[in-house]
Amino acid sequence: MQKEILDLTKKLVAIASVSGDEKRADEVLSLVKKYLGSGFVYREFKSAGFPSLLIKPKAVNPRFMLVGHIDVVPASPEMFKLSQKGDKLFGRGAGDMKGAVAASLVFLKKTKAPFWLLLTSDEELGSENGTKYFLQRVQIKPQFVIIPDGDGGLNKMITRHKGVLVLKITFHGKAAHSAYLWEGGNALIKMGRAIVDLDKKLFSQYRKDAWHITYAPTKAESGDALNKIPDCASLYLNIRRTEKESVSSIVREIKKIVSPAKVEILDEGGLFFTDPKNKYFQHLQKSTEEVTGRKCEITFEHGATDARLFSEKKIPAVMAAPKGGKLHAPGEWVSLKSLEKLYQTLVDFTA
Repeated sequence: MQKEILDLTKKLVAIASVSGDEKRADEVLSLVKKYLGSGFVYREFKSAGFPSLLIKPKAVNPRFMLVGHIDVVPASPEMFKLSQKGDKLFGRGAGDMKGAVAASLVFLKKTKAPFWLLLTSDEELGSENGTKYFLQRVQIKPQFVIIPDGDGGLNKMITRHKGVLVLKITFHGKAAHSAYLWEGGNALIKMGRAIVDLDKKLFSQYRKDAWHITYAPTKAESGDALNKIPDCASLYLNIRRTEKESVSSIVREIKKIVSPAKVEILDEGGLFFTDPKNKYFQHLQKSTEEVTGRKCEITFEHGATDARLFSEKKIPAVMAAPKGGKLHAPGEWVSLKSLEKLYQTLVDFTA
């Protein structure tokens, strides 16, 4: 089984399907259909040039869903040639997540299990035209969704992650020549004072193992000339919230601190949560522990993933990925043994 997973991973990695390259994405999906053959039903859809593919075995009514993405971040040409050193497979997309896609395809071909497989091509860009587009338009509600994306190992089962909130705070002043600054009102200084206030009240010391809200100033803009007092300045905050905070309460708190500046919501993404008591989650946990011989850790992610889109539809999901490392970086890798264990876990789960 390892050889088949390895060979398919090699073929997938060889196609440089960088996010936004419609031709390469179509090429990957054509390879997928050629590999699986005529024993499956294929439903293709495309949004804004991003193709996706929904697959199921013929004469099977699926209850579960596997979700993967075929797009990758840019890399040097040599990274699109898969190499192997011991158990590690190196290449762009090997870990994120063409290796897991290959293992999922081999599983589906060999078993014809009651699974849909959804493959999208815009996950690295936010999934607006992939998973989100699919869930808005296709009337399918699986009983449980497995997303083998990430690099933490199959025994790290992620059941929740934070919601995203992006705010733009705009400060106004009065323009003037910089030589006569007393004639103006410097919006940049107003923004600076607000950052100090925000730092005192909100930007506390964060711990990676703690489940709490975080505020990160990520961008600042001001001025259009070096000899002019700016009459406008903007600060951007990227906030990751837990279930303890509502969007309205966060915005209210920010407004109190930065008043009279204008606060706008630029982007908002929901939280992901699946109850570990869910019977399918517990079954997958048992299968994983039996295949790997290790106890599972039920944990969380700080960052947003496609899982949130299923939570919004009240569809239970879990993220548990093969072991890998250096995703999005030179030296990206995935464990071949872990890919085989993903295959075996899925087989045990559907037995």
